[in-house]
Amino acid sequence: MNIFISWSGDLSKQIGEVFNDWMPTVIQNIKPYFTPSDIEKGSKWESEISKKLSECSTGIIILTKDNLKSQWIMFEAGALSNKLDKSRVCPILIGVDNPDLTGPLSTFQTTKFNKNDIRQLMLNVNGQCGDNKLSEKVFDEVFNVFWPRLEEKIEKILIKQGKTTNNIDSSIKRPDREILEEILELSRMNSRRNIVSYQDKNKREYLEISEKKKTKLEVYIGDYLKSTNTRLKEFSLVDPEEVCQALEHNNEVRDLAGGRKNLLNVIVDYLEQNE
Repeated sequence: MNIFISWSGDLSKQIGEVFNDWMPTVIQNIKPYFTPSDIEKGSKWESEISKKLSECSTGIIILTKDNLKSQWIMFEAGALSNKLDKSRVCPILIGVDNPDLTGPLSTFQTTKFNKNDIRQLMLNVNGQCGDNKLSEKVFDEVFNVFWPRLEEKIEKILIKQGKTTNNIDSSIKRPDREILEEILELSRMNSRRNIVSYQDKNKREYLEISEKKKTKLEVYIGDYLKSTNTRLKEFSLVDPEEVCQALEHNNEVRDLAGGRKNLLNVIVDYLEQNE
């Protein structure tokens, strides 16, 4: 399976190079595509890079404080979102937080650089490998072996840049008006979703599933949302299909749900009840 790694700027490039080398050590079936030069990227976009992008099933964007406004990052983010499902585009945040993202970058489910988030990202990638995917037990064993190596390399890069993974300057200030407009838009989206939810609620029917199983499923859903750093105020923006896609690879979740429709319905109910 091919993975497209997007970057812009020196820090992003160095981190992208590390991920390019590290990811296949965890899942040998994946093949990252990473261009080492901005000039090379620009000159080959219409030919080689465009072709590679069409061959990739997942896109990773390395985001840092220095490249949030990069035209190249915005360009590739837009291209990735047009080519791939949004659940297959994964920005990795280095020293920035979700509120700092604007434009097409703010529409993706992000990954922070910590063990839980990177594990979930790689677990999702593993789930896309079809018959070649690792069992979750094997995946965890391999990930736990190779995670310290990734953490050490990234830490060295950040220390050299005057940062650490525990103390990265993420205080990027956004205009108050921009923040207020985003809050207003979120409120409107929430209202629209509540209307649709109310109309559709009576149409949701479960196959046989006990309350006990639903409760256990809700624990998995909550843990997944925590692992992706999704806050309560962001629940209205969560795509139930993305959560379902991430969880249905877990054998216990599938057994508890007794079917994809049940799992999706439990996720929708959970999001509505906790908004």
